Amino acid sequence: MLYLATTAWFFGSTTGGAWKERLLACLALAAAGVAAVWLPPLASLALLDLILITTALTLARTHRRLTSSLKTAITA
Repeated sequence: MLYLATTAWFFGSTTGGAWKERLLACLALAAAGVAAVWLPPLASLALLDLILITTALTLARTHRRLTSSLKTAITA
């Protein structure tokens, strides 16, 4: 969560891209951490894995879109 928060700050202050996704992932991880108190250990690990995999897929898609828009801007 700390890594996602710091990279959200970095990308928000430098490029302005993909910081919202990281911030939403931080909030989801915080909520899952609170819910982990009442969940069985295996269920809380599955929930955290689901959040992190979803975050990784979302960020890969976002960065792919940003990269293609930068390539288009450079060639134009």
